[in-house]
Amino acid sequence: MQREEWKRLYRQELGFFAAISASVTHEIKNHLAIINEQNGLLGDMLAMDADDGPAYRKRLGKVVQDVADQVIKADGVVRRFNTFAHTADSPVGAVDVADFLKLFGEISARLARRKGATVLVEPGAECVTIRTRPFELLHLLFCAMNVLLGSGTSKGALRLRLESDSEGIRVRMSGNGGNGAAGAQASDPALALLLQRLQARLVLASDGTGLTLGLPMELVEDREKTRIS
Repeated sequence: MQREEWKRLYRQELGFFAAISASVTHEIKNHLAIINEQNGLLGDMLAMDADDGPAYRKRLGKVVQDVADQVIKADGVVRRFNTFAHTADSPVGAVDVADFLKLFGEISARLARRKGATVLVEPGAECVTIRTRPFELLHLLFCAMNVLLGSGTSKGALRLRLESDSEGIRVRMSGNGGNGAAGAQASDPALALLLQRLQARLVLASDGTGLTLGLPMELVEDREKTRIS
């Protein structure tokens, strides 16, 4: 890979990390805002001159439970973000692809919703482990999702499904329709570089409603080829 390509990919990876980070912190902020609101309500209720009856205790108990639920949700967001951040620990490593698809579906959900889509990870092959570049695999999935969202395949469900055979794995992304994903593909400078780095293949559906990413079971680190069709 040439020096300029490395610099371009580095800029794109920073942009990808920033987009996910901004989305995650927005989710955390929302949960904290609800906790703060419920905390204020608790203060108001404690200041009320109310009978200590069952109805009052029930209302108080519900507010306390709502706060606890928001803490659990915020903790889940933090744990997902921690997992995402640690994918950059090792340049190359073993990846459970089914788990990665679930992680990707969770960290990309809010960004997809902003474009009118819901990310659904459908049941498929389970416990398929490949050796690849973990952080760049998530980045590739993000770029592929944006290909479909940018092509008009952004209303309703965006489905992800994992398939595997002896040669490698395939991640199928499909939506409800589009106006030609090939045009959106050319606008993302990171996509071809990531395909090269991961020795992956991207096949676009002829009707623009989906795409398939193919990856080898094990990365051959001295061979980087771009394959787009």
